[in-house]
Amino acid sequence: MTLADNFFSDSAGNISSFSSLGGYLIAFLILCTAYAYVVYCLDVRRLHDLGKSNTLALVRFALNVIAVPVVIFESLFQYDTLSNILLVVGVLIGLYLIFKRGTVGANQYGEDPLT
Repeated sequence: MTLADNFFSDSAGNISSFSSLGGYLIAFLILCTAYAYVVYCLDVRRLHDLGKSNTLALVRFALNVIAVPVVIFESLFQYDTLSNILLVVGVLIGLYLIFKRGTVGANQYGEDPLT
């Protein structure tokens, strides 16, 4: 049973049809899009601190947009290996952004925020 099955099932374990879940599904997609946008903005800011362009942030944004719904609704997609690979790549990019030291001094995107 997937996360979506647990979230959308009643107390007896019966899974509701998508037609009755339309509002929840739309709200969920809006929240996922908002989350992906916030992560994208933070990634761009961090990449600029590293003196890099936003290309890596676009890659991670695409991974979030693709991987999160696939993991949540994995019973519909049947791509367990693909979703796991996408999530691992996204986590590795996130770890890189967390632990990589920023440029010392000013770069093409502005002054060093720590000075």
